[in-house]
Amino acid sequence: LYPMKNKNEILIDNICYTFNNRHKTATIVNADYCCNSVEINIPKIVIYEGVEYKVTKIGIYAFSYCKLLETIVIPDYIKEITMCAFANCESLKSIVLPKKLKTIQFETFKGCTSLESIIIPNGVKEIESSAFEGCSSLRSIVLPNSIVTIDDYAFANCTALKNETIGSGCTSIDRCAFISCTSLESIVIPDSVTRIYDSVFDGCTALKNVTIGASVTDIANYAFKGCKNLREITA
Repeated sequence: LYPMKNKNEILIDNICYTFNNRHKTATIVNADYCCNSVEINIPKIVIYEGVEYKVTKIGIYAFSYCKLLETIVIPDYIKEITMCAFANCESLKSIVLPKKLKTIQFETFKGCTSLESIIIPNGVKEIESSAFEGCSSLRSIVLPNSIVTIDDYAFANCTALKNETIGSGCTSIDRCAFISCTSLESIVIPDSVTRIYDSVFDGCTALKNVTIGASVTDIANYAFKGCKNLREITA
């Protein structure tokens, strides 16, 4: 237990926290001291000066560039994982996200080139820009029915991604969301989607079959540019 240069940060078991005394919650703000760890278990509760605090938030860049990290266990007390929290964790292979999570924020897992699988809980409503961009080992992903929005570049350059299941609650798939997913073979766009934005599937060279939901009224420019193996579009 050590105070850091920033007097508001406290180091406990190689992880830096800040504390909310009113709500008795803790935020992980820095994990540089465990950046050489292969496995990390985030505690549900930390004790500081005799007081228990629930760990409810992972802060900006908290685990970014922990290049040896392969697995991490995140407790269900965690309600928010902020932007870039795991960006460029090049050895991270799998992760189970907490059940209370509502948003996968900007560049949260960008550049996690070894990430093969991730379980997104039902309850997540939005996948923000570039959340999984460059996750070049990610082979398949299931987006639950709670997902409403997939933002721009969310899965860009996920070059191993073959199977993507989009839940029936999705209403918006933004531009370039799946650009250069060169292994993606088929996609079903649910009836809840009304517009396919520009360059969504640009460069998906393995894409063969697309099913477009009944509510789609507009397909923007370059939506399927470079899809040279596209054989069938079913509406």
